[in-house]
Amino acid sequence: MSVYDNEYLNTFTDDRMKQCLVFTAPHTLYLNDESRGGRRKKPEIYTDLLAKDMAQFVDGGYITWKKSERDAARKKFEAKQSNTQLCDVKGKSRGKCKKAWAALNNGRDPTEINRDVNYLTDSERKHFGFMKSLHRAKRSCAKISTGKSVPQMRVGGLHVDVHGMSDATAKKIGQHFVIGTRAMETRSFPSDIKKREPKSGVGYNQKKSLKFRKAMANKLNGVLKDICNKGQLTSSGKCTVAIGYDNGISTGWAYKPGEHKHLKFLGDWGKRNTLSRISTEEALWGEYNRNNKAKPFGCAVQVELSTKFRQALYDKNGKTALGEIYVPKLARGFAEALKEAGCA
Repeated sequence: MSVYDNEYLNTFTDDRMKQCLVFTAPHTLYLNDESRGGRRKKPEIYTDLLAKDMAQFVDGGYITWKKSERDAARKKFEAKQSNTQLCDVKGKSRGKCKKAWAALNNGRDPTEINRDVNYLTDSERKHFGFMKSLHRAKRSCAKISTGKSVPQMRVGGLHVDVHGMSDATAKKIGQHFVIGTRAMETRSFPSDIKKREPKSGVGYNQKKSLKFRKAMANKLNGVLKDICNKGQLTSSGKCTVAIGYDNGISTGWAYKPGEHKHLKFLGDWGKRNTLSRISTEEALWGEYNRNNKAKPFGCAVQVELSTKFRQALYDKNGKTALGEIYVPKLARGFAEALKEAGCA
């Protein structure tokens, strides 16, 4: 099997899509990318369910890992260490935890192991399956509006990358819902640091992402407020469309001058990739599959949700009573933000 052939991914990115809006959840299983310069990662619970459900409510697309692949990774890990809470993602792993993390990649060629898409090198992005699925989605987008093919290079669209953050991180930031749109502000390769310096803002065009962040705030803040209030989350943070700052000043969708050192979850860190970087970078899309070219997504946002926020919407049986009401509203909010912002 090959990751490049999308054998491990669960996707809905074909002509059944009715609008150019794709949700992804890349961190839904145990990952060990240390040997490739990455990190250890535990599953971000319910992000895959949220991505798939939102896509289905608005007839969009989704990309995440197959359940069989998630289960296989969990079984490999638990076979070496049944108490997964003892194994941290940071620091040096030892004993049974060290064996558990190592077991995730045993028996697979390095080109076929499950990778953290945020730590792929520039050249690896073309091999591992998320780029292939995003490209297929954009090729499908050209037929959505009228049923007739339109020029590929005129189709924009929106990519929403769904992630989970810990409650401790959410409390430090002061928000349960954090957005990052920095990736859509530039066109160059991540390795081109001279043109792209996230913490200083050099080389970034913020005009389009500013318009999109405002549109998200307009369409989502009311829904988020209701989730926060009815889910009893207000004591541990706010629920607004907000850029993340780890010093607790995350209050809204605008960047705060002089606070670059405290930025969290930008969606683009310059020296390494993110999935929203991959979905929007013109340099990458310009050379990928040249016989069937497609334009990158016009807008992309990395969304970080606290554990409490996700647990307000889902439990082990599926959507909660609150989730039944508000997951569709979240989906429609993103769709309406796409319409308002344009994202060409």
